[in-house]
This record gives sequence, C-alpha cells and structure tokens, in this order.
Amino acid sequence: MKKTLFLLLSGLFFQRCSNSDQALQTPTPIDKNAPQIFRGSFETGLNGQSIHDCNTGKSYTVTPHPILDSLYRQTTASVNYSGKSVYAVLRGRMTGDTLTITDVDALEAKNPWNTCIPFEFWCSGTEPFWDLEISQAEAGLFYQDVGQQNGTKYAWATPKIEGDTWTYEAPATADDQPAIRVVIKKEKANNGMSDVTYNYSSELTIGNEKRKGVAIRWGEPKMEPK
Repeated sequence: MKKTLFLLLSGLFFQRCSNSDQALQTPTPIDKNAPQIFRGSFETGLNGQSIHDCNTGKSYTVTPHPILDSLYRQTTASVNYSGKSVYAVLRGRMTGDTLTITDVDALEAKNPWNTCIPFEFWCSGTEPFWDLEISQAEAGLFYQDVGQQNGTKYAWATPKIEGDTWTYEAPATADDQPAIRVVIKKEKANNGMSDVTYNYSSELTIGNEKRKGVAIRWGEPKMEPK
C-alpha cells in the first residue's frame, strides 16, 4: 500500500515538473506588426525621402508623412540645400526596404554630438559662422554658412595626408557653388567664442575667401562648447 502511494505521488510530481518545463520553454510570441525604431540620418530630395539607420547601417525609403514633412521644413528653415540630412528618430513598419512612419520621436539639425553615423572631421568657425561635416560614410562634404543661410553638399574627396595634416578639396558644383579646400591640423585650437580647447585646427578656403576654425575627429572625445 505504501509502495503504491509512493509511486502515485512520484508520478504526479514528475508530471507537474514536466508541465512546468514546457511552460518555461514556450517562446514569447513576437508581434511582427509592432512599430520598430529607426535612428539615423534622414533626408528628402528629388528621389524622395530616406533614412540611413545607425543600427543596421542600411538606408531605407520612407513613405511621406505630413508631420515628418512639416518637421523637416522647420528644422531646415535656416539653411537648406539638396542632399542636406538631419538627425531623426522614427517609428514605423517595414515592407521590404520601405518604412511607413507611425510616429516621429525626434527630428533636429545634425551636429557632432547627436549624429550616430561616423564622420572623418566636423569643422566649424565663427565670424562668420560656418561648419563643414566631412563624412565618407555619407559620401560627401557638407558645408553651410549660417549667416548667409546657404549650404552645399560636395562630392566625397579622398584627403591628402601629410603627417598630422589632412587636406580635402572639392571642385565647384553644378549649381555654381565655388570650389572648397580645407586643411586640418592636429594642434590645439580655439574658436574664439568659448573656453574649450580643441585638438584640431581647420582652415577653409571657399572661392577666394579663407576662414579659420576648429575641428572634431570621429572616435575622439567630443568637447561640447559651454
């Protein structure tokens, strides 16, 4: 009798353990229709809208969305040009390589502290205020003059490197923007507007005009002006 009771209790115990293991091993279902988050460089142009996603390193076509269109116009109101990109955090659903937007978490002007796509150097200067993003990953040299409210995307150019000096040159563009040349040196520099000391200086020549400034290199600590 005792032996029979023992066997019965043992069977119930192992059955419960087996059922518990099965419950633990059952995978949580994934909602394939749930919106995904995309963070990267967003632009709009003749070929439509697209985002270069930092998580995957891929570019996706973005379907037009009224809120996204409005925010992009606001963000680029001061300086806009063909090929200009902005920093974006978007939510949406993928169909093939096309992203349908459901929400816009962030859309703001790119700078060295929010961009997640590598750049070689980010140069800037004051009086007049200008900046130049040099990025092989985005295939271009992106120049903008904040005071004049204009800018240009120049084609990517491999630099000439001599020791701790990098020289980038790009010819005049088809829309009559002048050729540029920027020389970046590894040396202490200041932009004249803050107490921050940068590790690189820059000298930009655009047309016949020269402008001095500073530069930040990707992968090194980014000292944000106070």
